[in-house]
Amino acid sequence: TDVKFACLAPVYISISMQNVALASAIATSLSEAFFEDSVAEVEVDEFCSLSEAETSKIELLNSALEQVGDIDDLNHNRSDHPNDISAHDGNPSKQTKQMLKLRATLPSATITLINDFQGMDLALFKLTTTHCVFGGEVDFPVLSDSESPLFGCNVNTSVLAEYFDSTTFKWENFLVKPWEVTLNCSRSEQSRFPSDRLLTTFDIESHQCHVSFSEHFLVSVGAASRMWSVYSGEQERGDW
Repeated sequence: TDVKFACLAPVYISISMQNVALASAIATSLSEAFFEDSVAEVEVDEFCSLSEAETSKIELLNSALEQVGDIDDLNHNRSDHPNDISAHDGNPSKQTKQMLKLRATLPSATITLINDFQGMDLALFKLTTTHCVFGGEVDFPVLSDSESPLFGCNVNTSVLAEYFDSTTFKWENFLVKPWEVTLNCSRSEQSRFPSDRLLTTFDIESHQCHVSFSEHFLVSVGAASRMWSVYSGEQERGDW
């Protein structure tokens, strides 16, 4: 099975820190609610004493079921098993595997992080990936559940990063030059020596990464971090 995905237009994504904090608080509340419900169910005493009449009825039902089971076993032993044709006669069916191939290309994708804790949208950081190419294969057995699937994938892209300088209201380069990165990941059988264990490898290749930033960027990041802590604390106390 081949699955191919291609995006012809650039993709722009804006992430609000306030919305991320709100989603995190909601997820935490839901997890705590489910945990409390599970604890309450465990603490409930599910066992109760039965009366003598109920106990006698259960014993009668148990004895009746045992008699029915003995009759079924006797009829099963009398069946004509020797005349049955085994499903394993002849050539045994070979275990087949199914392969899934994925291909994806993305010309450009931009993710912008926005600090909106103070009531206005203030851009903080922008990450752009260009010429992103993804390829992967998954080989998994169809008839057997005991074997683990084998896979291999590779990603090649070029990364650009910018930060917003609040003093000049301009985007400044965080990465001076495009940073080319190649990621290879695979899970396959070992070829160097015989073993039943599968080998999982991660290989990252990258060119030189040139970084440049000013003290204004550090001040903006520190302010956003403090606002995140304050906003998260208010959500935990229920003041929001």
